[in-house]
Amino acid sequence: MHYANGRAAKAGDLVRGKGYNIKHEIVGLLIFANPAATACNCQVATVTIEATVEYGQLDAFVALDPQTGEVLPAETE
Repeated sequence: MHYANGRAAKAGDLVRGKGYNIKHEIVGLLIFANPAATACNCQVATVTIEATVEYGQLDAFVALDPQTGEVLPAETE
């Protein structure tokens, strides 16, 4: 499973992107990715006034560096 820029997705990544239910870009933690699903294949924990879980498409997100908030590049093998 990969993010929009080709970086491999890992549970616990800090991510930014747009899910299905919240109508604006969110920042949260990737808590689940399902490689067998072609739609709604990830869950992102995000905090608003209360903690929620947002569903979305993994390639609509990018991983962020938790120290700087910058987008992490795709990994080279």
